[in-house]
Amino acid sequence: MAFQLRIKNSAAAKKGEPAAMCSLCVDQQEGRQSPRLTAGVDIVIDPSPEEAAQTLERDPATDRVFSDGSVIPKGGVGGAAVLEQNGVIREHLRVHLGPSHLYTIFDGENTGLILVLELAQCARRIHCLLVCINSQAVLLALNSYAARAGHHLTDHALRQLHQLQRQHPRAHMTICWVPSHIGIPRNKVVD
Repeated sequence: MAFQLRIKNSAAAKKGEPAAMCSLCVDQQEGRQSPRLTAGVDIVIDPSPEEAAQTLERDPATDRVFSDGSVIPKGGVGGAAVLEQNGVIREHLRVHLGPSHLYTIFDGENTGLILVLELAQCARRIHCLLVCINSQAVLLALNSYAARAGHHLTDHALRQLHQLQRQHPRAHMTICWVPSHIGIPRNKVVD
């Protein structure tokens, strides 16, 4: 079964109605393998930074991983990840990819996702995992069949996610968009 990409309906939210969920289905195109995951993985993109912060506050997951990819001050691109378990930072990883004329921010964000999944694979028991990513482009690429620059990293992340699901078959995983620079403590740490 394919995983569900759920994007909260911003029109309903503006009217004060409960945010409806819609599924985004992408027809297979040439160039990439199927980004299919087993049941138990939700990808959530809230319509506003405020709603994303509220979703993060309400989520019951005790295992949380935060990722970021960015241009590093001296002209490079890199990715970082932080693992939080029961409110305590347990591990962190950082990778410098190289100069910004060779790598894109999309590469850095995908690298952050790969690092997050690496940290999650090292965690012992996972029952409920929240993966927080500040790039909607990376989240949308997880469900895309289109072959574009940087998608080899997305494909690698999908393979890691499959492996994580095999390691923790009963765990529920949510991958959500967490906006940058709005004061979310762990997101500031990884930034």
